[in-house]
Amino acid sequence: AAPNWLLAPTLMITPGGFTPGLWRGTTSSDWFDCKNWDDLEVPLATTAVRIDETAASNCIIGVTAGQSAVCASLLQTSSGPTARNLTIQNNCGLTVGAAITVERTVAGTAVAFTVANGALPNTLTATNLTVQGPAATQALFRNDGSLNLVTITGNLTIGTGGVVDISATPTTGGTIYVGGDYSNQGPTQATLDEAGGSIIFNGTTAQSISTASFQEVFYNLGVDKATTNLTLNNPVAVAN
Repeated sequence: AAPNWLLAPTLMITPGGFTPGLWRGTTSSDWFDCKNWDDLEVPLATTAVRIDETAASNCIIGVTAGQSAVCASLLQTSSGPTARNLTIQNNCGLTVGAAITVERTVAGTAVAFTVANGALPNTLTATNLTVQGPAATQALFRNDGSLNLVTITGNLTIGTGGVVDISATPTTGGTIYVGGDYSNQGPTQATLDEAGGSIIFNGTTAQSISTASFQEVFYNLGVDKATTNLTLNNPVAVAN
């Protein structure tokens, strides 16, 4: 029909390519729908994932139950007025080969990474986890489910403007296993919302707890180390 390419044989091609691991969310919120990714491919274990304010929707791992996602690293960031959130739900999991960073670079709507509560466990594994923002409560990491398995094999860092929430009820919250150092550089200990939750240090090398010169408060504090020590660089209280 038309156009007749034999009469108009010039086809302009714009230089440049698609970006692997860039979340667009143009079709739905489903991580496993390839049309939601800039390069039309669901991330592999070698893919560096970026979720930012340019996406059309939030991202969910668990639109369909029992799925396992992977990526090499994950940056969840926002520099605009909106923020796009990431949720693991419905008996699903995410394995990140390297670090997770949840951040806002300018003040605005908080950006949130949530491992949701449910009747079946959700899982998350990564090396380092950093949560930070330009002002109070601008970046959130939540693990509110008592059945969930969240494992950070390296450092857990709460920066200025970051919040880690492991509270679900006054007595039953989420658990985070930490294999490296714990650092809370927020203005007060309230940037760890600990009610009912547990932080368990289980690294195979020496670990430490540091704050911005305040006393950190844990609800449950566990030390499960076959060797080496856990050093308190600042005062610590255990509520339970």
